[in-house]
Amino acid sequence: MLRLMAEAADAPQELLPGTSLIEITGMGRVLIENQKGVTLYERDLIRVKLQGGYAVIRGSCLTIARMEKRQLVITGTIQGVELERGAGC
Repeated sequence: MLRLMAEAADAPQELLPGTSLIEITGMGRVLIENQKGVTLYERDLIRVKLQGGYAVIRGSCLTIARMEKRQLVITGTIQGVELERGAGC
């Protein structure tokens, strides 16, 4: 309901509580806010749980530079970021 109201008001989606925000800086840093934990951690692949799905970061020499309750910073050579949606529309 909140998402529909935000869309109707043309408000930024990141204002909604619990909405994940993914920020990519250059080819070497990914910031993920409102994440729900790391489910896979390898040097070339990191999978992060989000509300409604996952973010999959692919690259080389990937490391978790900072991990806080809701914020995660991944560094290394970023080759791609993919979103995997959970069930539903």
